[in-house]
Amino acid sequence: MDTDKRGFYFLICINPCPIYIWTQIDADFTDTKLMKLSEDKKRELVNKLFWDRNMDIEYILKLLDGGPERFPGDKANLYCRLLTTYGWYTLLKLIPFDLLKDEALSETVIMRLFPNELRKKYQYAKKVLSE
Repeated sequence: MDTDKRGFYFLICINPCPIYIWTQIDADFTDTKLMKLSEDKKRELVNKLFWDRNMDIEYILKLLDGGPERFPGDKANLYCRLLTTYGWYTLLKLIPFDLLKDEALSETVIMRLFPNELRKKYQYAKKVLSE
């Protein structure tokens, strides 16, 4: 693990390639892979995520920022869809790190993932992030 004044890099080995996760400490991080997404880009990704449903995009964006659920299970459904659709770096940009670690990688969400290899991948990621 490398450190500097700005933050930490964590290495997660998820087959087939390692993934570096950045945790920021009161500093601007300029690596393009982990830069925050603009609201327009977030909206575009959420629209693509729910291409088959008529969803309130503003509600989904509020859920991604930690807002309250209208119906029980909305967040679990959203996180399930996100984890099965987008790659790790996109998830890091869309979901705040604390929500990713505590909610998106919860057992409730992980156990709903398919196929089993994807489930194992995120169980491992959760294990590494909780250490």
